[in-house]
Amino acid sequence: MSEEHRSALVVDDDPVFRLWAQRVLEHDGFEVQAAQDLESALAKVQSRQPGIVIVDITLGREDGFAVARKIRDAVPGLPLVIVSALVEIKHASRVYMGLPRPILLGKPMAAGALIRAVNKAIASVT
Repeated sequence: MSEEHRSALVVDDDPVFRLWAQRVLEHDGFEVQAAQDLESALAKVQSRQPGIVIVDITLGREDGFAVARKIRDAVPGLPLVIVSALVEIKHASRVYMGLPRPILLGKPMAAGALIRAVNKAIASVT
């Protein structure tokens, strides 16, 4: 895995989840940035492209799928893991129009599940 792929961006409006995901990923060797909204996420993607983005479906008033699409538009082929506390996450997978091969992961999740999802998403584009 290249150095570029060992960096991650966590986009979630929940500060507890952002900190937890950041610590889990750092423990696994990732350099992690965090963002709480679309504007800060796009700024971070443009300033230092991460190897993967983990984004929540619901970001306060913003639609996480729209955020994911805008990030993907900025960096085509960037691996994504989409997370959600929604019970209907399998139904949500039908709504991700325009996002090829995202990995969907329900919240709450175990640390190992997050790492497996991140590694699977990275492997899907390498």
